[in-house]
Amino acid sequence: MEKQGRHPHRWLRHPAQKRTWLFKPARLERERSAGEDVAEKLACEIARLLGVPAAPVDLARRDGVRGALVEDVRPPNWELQAGRTLMPEVVPDYDPDDPEQRGYNVLAIREALQRFAPPPESDLPPEFGAFDVFTATSCSMRSSRMAIVTTETGRC
Repeated sequence: MEKQGRHPHRWLRHPAQKRTWLFKPARLERERSAGEDVAEKLACEIARLLGVPAAPVDLARRDGVRGALVEDVRPPNWELQAGRTLMPEVVPDYDPDDPEQRGYNVLAIREALQRFAPPPESDLPPEFGAFDVFTATSCSMRSSRMAIVTTETGRC
């Protein structure tokens, strides 16, 4: 179980596959899906077309709930660090539970991601950084939907 934002996410394993997949339920707003599952799939496909590394995403339904199924692409001994844990480094009074996400903006994201490189084994030019990958693949600016893959030492 992974808790990011207000929704629990479950890591799932298919017996025929080595990797696990994270089921992220689509958020409901006024009896309708907010479309985050579709946005996640679109971002994945756009990234693939641009040659930008991104986790594979499939649209799915689990127990009658729509959502996105995201492949765990972490290399061995690497961890997933939620974007909301990076923000206090650049926004001193950042409150991850603030529904208005005050202080969370594109400039703060850029500053928080500045020390990170693109994912390992990517074919991106060396001048590309984590922020470039983020902007190329993000259809959501919510801190609860942003994450970065890091080594145990926090190096990317």
